[in-house]
Amino acid sequence: MFMIHSQRLRSVVIFVACVFGFADAAFLSRALISPRQKPEQTVQQAPQRPSIFFRDGFAFDKLRSEDSKWKGPSFGEKIDLTQLRGKDNASHPGSGKTQFLMVVSVNPACKMCEVATDEMSHVRDKVALLGIPYYVVSFVPLENSQAFFQYCDSLGIGVPTYMWANKEQPLTSLSTMVAPSHLLLDKSGVIIRTWPGANEDQAFRIRMAKQIVDDTNVIIDTVAALSKRSNSNSH
Repeated sequence: MFMIHSQRLRSVVIFVACVFGFADAAFLSRALISPRQKPEQTVQQAPQRPSIFFRDGFAFDKLRSEDSKWKGPSFGEKIDLTQLRGKDNASHPGSGKTQFLMVVSVNPACKMCEVATDEMSHVRDKVALLGIPYYVVSFVPLENSQAFFQYCDSLGIGVPTYMWANKEQPLTSLSTMVAPSHLLLDKSGVIIRTWPGANEDQAFRIRMAKQIVDDTNVIIDTVAALSKRSNSNSH
């Protein structure tokens, strides 16, 4: 797995945000600058290969807007992963050797979590190809741990599950975050990116899942490039 110095992580988060922002701006400017054409002309002049800015994904930016009270934590905030307790007292998610981990935040009281298991499974399978482990987590303090782990088993995701063990609430933004939501973290608990929410429509859920995977790929590639450059400069 690619490694990067912890002090540079915040700059990586900012850099990645700029990468996504540039792509969206480039696409928007192209749409505004292009001359208006008749429908038949558009079909005749369509490129043989689709533009890299056309993605069968989902725009999470509105769900992450500052106006949303349930958008979740901001990039760069940190979660104390040691406060998560696993089934049979398993070690917390950040105790492994991998640099990154993907968690999906669930709430047994939220029916959408049961609906969105296909989205979770898709993300789980794709990030596994990147060497990123996937976990089901509840950041809401729960009284009955046994019932929670049984609930997670019923989802059928087949990954380690964790619940918030501290009686005190975690970050306020975590406790109010919509469920389910995906979060990409580094092993120390720093939040690199978030993808809040799901959708009742399966087609939308799959688009959301693909967007999560695409974004994660960009982040991993960016971190790898910065790590490679840092290593070359140190010699």
